Amino acid sequence: MNVKSDVLVIVEHNEGRLKNVSIEILSYFGKIAKEKDVKVIAFVLGNHISEKLYCDIGKLGIKEIVTHVDNDLDEQPSMIAGMTLKLAKKMKPKLIVMANTVKSRDSAPLIAQGLNVDMYSDI
Repeated sequence: MNVKSDVLVIVEHNEGRLKNVSIEILSYFGKIAKEKDVKVIAFVLGNHISEKLYCDIGKLGIKEIVTHVDNDLDEQPSMIAGMTLKLAKKMKPKLIVMANTVKSRDSAPLIAQGLNVDMYSDI
């Protein structure tokens, strides 16, 4: 994969249903993508990834989705960070956006450390 993105959004879902916070983030960046010609890619991890989930993300204006299906990712911050790091190193996004949830608060510092970049939370 040799795709570059301006923004990489880590999508959180619950058994294939987008969490409200992910809907808010994807809606915002879907509008930015359209208005400012910014390339936004959604990264969906875990299990229960379905065609409906893809459609729901697409309806929010996101044209590209990358997935990693793994039943063990749901409660493993280090695994989530590892998969995100691997993708981020390939895509070289200018910005990685995650929800302010327990899962993200546990994995975001690991991602920032792995990329040797600053991390900002609760903004």
